[in-house]
Formats: sequence, C-alpha cells, structure tokens
Amino acid sequence: MDASMNAKHGEDVDSLNHETCGWGPFRPRCCQRFRSPRYLLLCLCGASFIQGMVVNGLISVVISSLEKRYSLSSSESGLIASCYDIMSAISLIPISYFGGIGVKSRYISLGLMSIAVGSFIFSLPHFTSDVYNFGRVDDDQLCLINGSSSCSANSASTSNLSVSDYKYVFYLAMLLMGVGSVPLFTLAQPFLDESVPVRSASLYLGIYHCCNVLGPAAGYIIGAVSLSYYVDIDRIQTVTINSESSRFVGAWWVGFLFGAILAVIMSIPLMGFPRMLPKSTDYKEGREKETYKTGGQLDRSLGDGEREGEGIGERKTGILDVYKSFRVLFMNPTFVFLTLAETTEGFVLAGSSTFLPKFAEVQFSLPAATAALYVGAAIIPAGGLSTFMGGFIVKRFNLSVRGILKLCVGLMSMATVLGLFLLIHCPSVPFAGVNIEYGVPSSSGTKFLGSFRSDSCYQNCSCTQADNYNPVCGVDGITFYSPCYAGCYNIDKTTSPWSYRNCSCVEAVGSAVFEAQQGTCESTCTLLSPFLILSTIFVLTKFMVAIPALTATLRCVPHKQRAFSLGIQWTVSRCLGFIPGPIVFGKLIDLACLLWQTDCENEGSCFFYNNEKMSYLAMAIMLCANVVTAFFIFLSLRLYRTTSAKIATDQNKPADSSFREVDTNMSAECKKESILNGENIVAEMNSGNYFSDNCHKLSMSGIKKCDLESPESRAESLDNSNNTLTTSL
Repeated sequence: MDASMNAKHGEDVDSLNHETCGWGPFRPRCCQRFRSPRYLLLCLCGASFIQGMVVNGLISVVISSLEKRYSLSSSESGLIASCYDIMSAISLIPISYFGGIGVKSRYISLGLMSIAVGSFIFSLPHFTSDVYNFGRVDDDQLCLINGSSSCSANSASTSNLSVSDYKYVFYLAMLLMGVGSVPLFTLAQPFLDESVPVRSASLYLGIYHCCNVLGPAAGYIIGAVSLSYYVDIDRIQTVTINSESSRFVGAWWVGFLFGAILAVIMSIPLMGFPRMLPKSTDYKEGREKETYKTGGQLDRSLGDGEREGEGIGERKTGILDVYKSFRVLFMNPTFVFLTLAETTEGFVLAGSSTFLPKFAEVQFSLPAATAALYVGAAIIPAGGLSTFMGGFIVKRFNLSVRGILKLCVGLMSMATVLGLFLLIHCPSVPFAGVNIEYGVPSSSGTKFLGSFRSDSCYQNCSCTQADNYNPVCGVDGITFYSPCYAGCYNIDKTTSPWSYRNCSCVEAVGSAVFEAQQGTCESTCTLLSPFLILSTIFVLTKFMVAIPALTATLRCVPHKQRAFSLGIQWTVSRCLGFIPGPIVFGKLIDLACLLWQTDCENEGSCFFYNNEKMSYLAMAIMLCANVVTAFFIFLSLRLYRTTSAKIATDQNKPADSSFREVDTNMSAECKKESILNGENIVAEMNSGNYFSDNCHKLSMSGIKKCDLESPESRAESLDNSNNTLTTSL
C-alpha cells in the first residue's frame, strides 16, 4: 500500500515537473527551452528592476517637485509614499497564502500589471490639471510703487489651492502599485528558492535583490534627466522661467509613463511560466534540515505538506490550517525577532529613501535634478553591490543559520556607527527677514527670527508673499524672498541668471554692475564630497544584511510555510515600519521648516529650512532604529536552535512509560532498517533512481547501531546524515 501511494505521488510530481510554458491553450514548442531557473531569474530580475525604478527611484526623485507643483507639505508627500506600504500590508497575507498554494508566476504577472496601471494613474494629474502657474510674470515681481498687494489680486493663489487635491490621485496610484508589488517579495523569492539547489539559492536571491536595488538607480537617473526639462514641455512652446529659479518644476511625469510601458511588456513572459520548474521537488528534502522545530503534533501536522499533495491540489486549505501556520511561525523566536528587525529596518529605509534626495538638495543648495543625480549615481549602485555581496558571502563560506545571524549582527553594529554621517550638514544661508534682520551683514551669523520680519526698505513696493516666492541673491551674500522684497526696480534678462539693479534693500559691495541675481545664494560649504563618500560606505554596510537576513528567515521556518512566513513578515514590517517611516521622516523635515508657502493665510509647501535642525533630527532617528535592529538580530541568534538541538533537548526530558515504550519500538525498527540500508546503500548509489527513491534511506544510513544508545549521539548522527544529503544534492 505504501508503495502504491509513493508511486502515485511520484506520478503527480512528475506531471508537475513536466508542465510546459505557455498562455492557456497556446503553448508553442519554441518557448519550452526557457523553462529553466536562469530564464526565470532573468524575468524576475526584470520585474524587480521595474518595480524598484518606479516605486523606490522615481518617487523619491520627484517628491520635492510634487510639493512645489501641487502645494504639498512633506507630511503629505510622505503619506503618498506610505500609501504604497498601506496597501501592501492589507494584501500581503491573502496574496502570500493563496499565491503560495497557487501558480506563483501568474500572481507575479498580475501584480506587475497592477504596477503598470498605478504608474500610469500617477502621471494623470499632469494631463488633467491646468498649465503650471508659478506666480506673477507680467512685472517679474519687481518693486511697483502703489501697486496692489492684496491676496485677491493674485489669481495664482486661487488655482494653487485646488491643485493640492490631486494628492488623492497620487494616493490611489500608490495603492495600486502597493498591491502589485506584493507578489514580487512574497512569491518570487520562494519560487526562485525552490527552483534551484540549496547551495545556489543565496546567489540567485542575491542577483534578484541586486536588480531590485539597481532599479532605483535607473529611476534616479531617468528622474534627474526628466527634471531638467520644464514640466509643461508638451504644452507650451516658450518657457518664461529658467531652471535657476526656485519656482522651476521639471517634467516629473515622464518616467512614470515609461515605467508603465515596461511593466506591461515584462508581465507577458512571466504569465507563461508553469507552476513548478523541472527538478524542483528534488531540492525540497535538503532544505528541511535547518528548519526550526517547535516539536509535538504541530510539527508533524504541518511539516509533511509536500507528502500530502502540496502544490498538487489534492489537499484543501481551511481556517484550521491557517491557524496552525500562524502558531508554528509565532512559536519560532528566531523568526519573530527577525521580523521585528525587518520592521525597524524598514522604518529607516522607507523614510530615508523617500527624502534622501531632498535632504541633499536642501543641505547643499542643489537643484532637484542635480541632487537626484548625485544620490542615484553614488549611493544606489553601492546598494546593489552590497546586496550581491551579502548573498555571495553566504554561498562562498556555506554559512549556517547561526553563522548568518552572527554576520548580520556584526554588519548592523558597523552600520550603527556609520549612520553618524547624517551629522554632516551645511549652515543655512542668510535669508533676510527669516534668519537674519534686514540691514545686518551676513557675517554676523544667522538665527531663526520666529516669523517673517518686514522692513521699511520695501514698504512702498506693494509686495505680497502669496504664491510669489522667487528668491534673489544680493551681492552682500543675503537671500531675499523675491525681487520685490529686495526693493529691486530693474531687471536684465540678457544675463544668465537674470540680474537686478536699483535694489534698495541690498547693501552695495564694491563696483558691482548689479545688486542681485536670480536664485538663492550659493553655499560656501564643501562637505558634499565627504557626505557622499560616507553615505556610500554606510549603504554598502547596511544593504549587505538584506540577503543573509532573508536567507536565515527562509531556512528557519518549515518549507511549507516559507511563502506564508514572508507574507507575515512583510505585513508586520509594513504596518509598523514602512508605513509610518515616510510620514515620520516627513514630519521631522517639516519641523525644520523656517518659511512656509502662504496662499491667503493657507500654508502649502516649505520654502526654506533650518539645515542644522534637519540634520540632528535625521541622525537621531537613524541611530535609534539601527541600535534596535542590531538588538533584535542578536536575540534571534541567542534563541535559535536546530533540529539536532531540539532532539537532544527532548531526549533529556523525563517521559512517561507510554512514550518510553513507543521510543523503544521505534529504536528497534531503526536498528533493523539501518542494517539493511548499510548492506544495500552502495548498490543503490550506483543506480539511476538513487535520489528519487532513497533519500530517506540515505538519511537513515548515517545512524549507526551504536549511535542509538544516547540522545547526544543520535542528534550528532542526524546532523551528519543531513550534511551528507546536502553535499550529494
């Protein structure tokens, strides 16, 4: 009877292994050559690259442009990024659970289509809103004697009040991209892991995550190039504002259209992959040796799912199975603390990746396109390299789970120290009426004045702050809100940037032919290079933890619960880490704001920041999160125990007579089986059906007769047999 059941199971597995590539009834013969782990890795890397480019690259690059274009605060723009994680958290458990027992490739393909739709919707506000109105342009915001300074006279303020409602369109787009990204992180990794040998899994996963990190690099570059063009380049022929102006907004929407097209194209081949690749079932046994054992009936009821028809559709899934899966995972302390570490790590990564380009833009007085290019070119490739290195180290040194966790603790300790690079900041430039009084030389230092201070030098100029922010830099090194607030009467547009003359609020310096130029004053700070170098080293260290931590998570849970465990981990990390991360970071950036956009008593985006305060706040939250992450990984290491350790522990516990009797009977059976296996093992190794029929015998053959006398020797023999099986596979 057992032989017939094994034969039936073998036939089912063989039919699964020989599923063909195709789309419904259309299964061309020429496509079957792509039914291999390498081509699966290629398609998954393409999907991961596109997702990283759109979500983790373009969003971070255009966040400051969206704030200016649609009058958003950093808290509101942070909520845009958090909507992605909100929907991910809602859909993680159902997608990971039902996708784990279904056809993973189809779920991944549908998710990529959802990303395409969300990316297209994200660009819609550009096409449905009016042409960007950046303020008064008829008089170039010069000083006008007896002009109107009332808020109602400025038509731009009314239009800018309504454009902020487009944030809800951005929320919807990010929700769609959030649900579409779930299969790429909960199904793609187990699908790839179960399709390759155990020793190669970490390398394949490292390449996969490397592409996910390189995707943002492409997003940063594409975003930087598109932001160098005016936002309405497709609507107007002549641009009356140059890129040097603080009111300039680049073409933020171009990259999202490009990403939507790529996502649709890549979803087509992914839809054609079968449920399982050839030889997938041959790799399952070798993975069970490092599974954390909780013991008892719970392990036996859930640990043999692959022998009960898992993936074949014979076993029905019920609420009780979900409950048992939850119980197995949350009785595993290694998995629990790795999940908490992923949560605090996600808090930092989500917040810093969203606002890091803006941080560089503000601290070093860079244009949005330039800041995005610097951050993308220097930091993102370092993340891709370190992600690959993390997977390579695990494979090169064949690290066990305990060795992997030790590596993670060491790397996170280094990252905690390197996180102090955020203390590097440039002093805020002197801004008249904000951090320095009118008429005071710039050399006297800056201090926040509490509110915008007026002065008599422009009292007759009819100046208004309502949607007229156009800073100019005086020759005395002080920045003014606009040419009007500098008391400038004349403009020369033949120069680049534009120059202003007859400015009553600017102190004359030498024999200058002008008193002010368009744009904020350039900072004399030279700390950009050290900032980029230290941040690159920080990213190299921090991202190297990703693949080892993922590998440890996959190895410490039962094979059947791998997809479900990733779903649980991502749900917790999304709810407690990735979702609040951008919102908290955005709120901290708002706390460092010194000058807000005002539209008839309503606040919009921030115009000017306190650089020192922003730096200290970012460093404090980064330091705390890194310390907590390292502590959680350390706890997961201390509480980890392998199968052999569990056996040794259980055997040392007192047991009643019934259990002793069962153990005696099982020992007798094992003695008989080990003797028979010892006689036939050499002949079976020479046969072609060794791996498919005798994996259990190979495992038992490592247990000698004399080894069954003590619990310690039994545990050691079981480890030796597992190592023999892994080496053979």
